[in-house]
Amino acid sequence: MDSESAFFETNATPNAVGQPLSRVDGQAKVTGAAKYSAEYNQLPGLVHAVIKTSDVARGRVTGIDTSAAQREPGVLAILTHQNLPKPVLTAATKEGREAIGPSGQMTFLPLQSDQIFYAGQPVAVVVADTLEHAQQAAAKLRVTIAPEAPVASYQDPKAQLFNPSKDSNGGAQGTRAKRPRPSRRRRCS
Repeated sequence: MDSESAFFETNATPNAVGQPLSRVDGQAKVTGAAKYSAEYNQLPGLVHAVIKTSDVARGRVTGIDTSAAQREPGVLAILTHQNLPKPVLTAATKEGREAIGPSGQMTFLPLQSDQIFYAGQPVAVVVADTLEHAQQAAAKLRVTIAPEAPVASYQDPKAQLFNPSKDSNGGAQGTRAKRPRPSRRRRCS
């Protein structure tokens, strides 16, 4: 016990906290000579992608104008829901769930339809030879979206609750169930 109380009562000399610390790479970083991982980009065949995202929380993509973006130098491809191939098997179908198994429970796949489910959802991917070219082309993409009113609360009558005990086929994987009606009982004090 005596050694324990002595431990808590002593004022230990400060170590690294609050003291200057010498960094091996400090000089290179402050002078701009240090190489970062993003600078090792001279691999043969390396391409860069930039994602264009939705500005609205819910709606439908009504048009994508890629003409200005495709004229940018270095652009290799612009991928959207209009030109991406549809996956053969997804968790949205019974055959897909059987083939993929229980780990493939995600039914939403980005860039597969014109529907917007959340703000920041990917609506296009620009692939180019450099990151700068991809960023420039993505900035020139013109995506037209017909906005819809988002469901922003689980108390919204349009909201559906997730019921993990049943799937859409009556099984035990998971589905969306109608929100239960709130009870009208009042709390007695």
